[in-house]
Amino acid sequence: MVTGAAGFVGHNLVKSLIKDGHIVACIDALIDTTYSARIKKKRWEELRKLNGTEMFQLDLRFDNLHEPLSEGDVLIHAAAVPGLLLSWENFDLYASCNLTATQKLVESLLETNPLMNFVHISTSSVYGLIADGDETSVLNPVSPYGVTKLSAEKIIQAYAANYALRFTILRYFSIYGPDQRSDMAYGRFIESIYYGRPITIFGDGLQSRTNTFISDCVNATIQMSMIESENEIYNLSGKSQVNVLEVIEILEGLLQKKATLEFKPARPGDQISTSGRIEKIKNRIGYEPKISIHEGLRMQVEKFLNDH
Repeated sequence: MVTGAAGFVGHNLVKSLIKDGHIVACIDALIDTTYSARIKKKRWEELRKLNGTEMFQLDLRFDNLHEPLSEGDVLIHAAAVPGLLLSWENFDLYASCNLTATQKLVESLLETNPLMNFVHISTSSVYGLIADGDETSVLNPVSPYGVTKLSAEKIIQAYAANYALRFTILRYFSIYGPDQRSDMAYGRFIESIYYGRPITIFGDGLQSRTNTFISDCVNATIQMSMIESENEIYNLSGKSQVNVLEVIEILEGLLQKKATLEFKPARPGDQISTSGRIEKIKNRIGYEPKISIHEGLRMQVEKFLNDH
């Protein structure tokens, strides 16, 4: 079972699981959040056509989840409202979709199928402005998004402390790749350079990330879902740390066009630096990110060009 199945990560998870011969119950509410639900609906219909998918258009906050939960072995909870900026403007949406939905899902899981392997998708935003340590680092989120995602982690841990819940939490670090969410930076950069539009840089452009390519993310997530949960938390990150200006330079080379940059003040809640320490997940499953930032951006640009 995959929640958020029509999302960027979710639909890639489903496709990979189906390719490996699994039957997948797909759950998504298909609502507008940081980008149009039209994109999600298109992915949803693509998944519907695959042999081995069972489709459940449900809202985790309100709907009965017993049917999709009743027969599964593994639950990957990827549903959430992502992004920083909107979380300041619409806190109720983030609180309900990221925290309340997770609590309702856990309640339903314990009522229906408590032995199901439960993998919860979290984020490096729980660490705060700088995320460069291991999983024991101080947690100090600086955006409502990060606060709601940390709260979701804590509610899962609270249930596990009191009931027969076994979980794995994966903290993703900046997932990117072909068909990335339309509100995310790299897709917007590619489109702006291609069409000759100015790129707005918030801050000085030296904010850095260890980006994780979508295939590395999906493969590691599936591996972690297939082993017994031990109530542990793992960083899931790439290994190439680059800043915004370096990414734009790479994209200029790939697109053979020069970018026009416009600088504006930093946005509240933007992380300064993420450098995911992945020793723990490497020791658990031998995880080693395979796709470099140059190769990943090349594949993302190629997909964009093929579509245009």
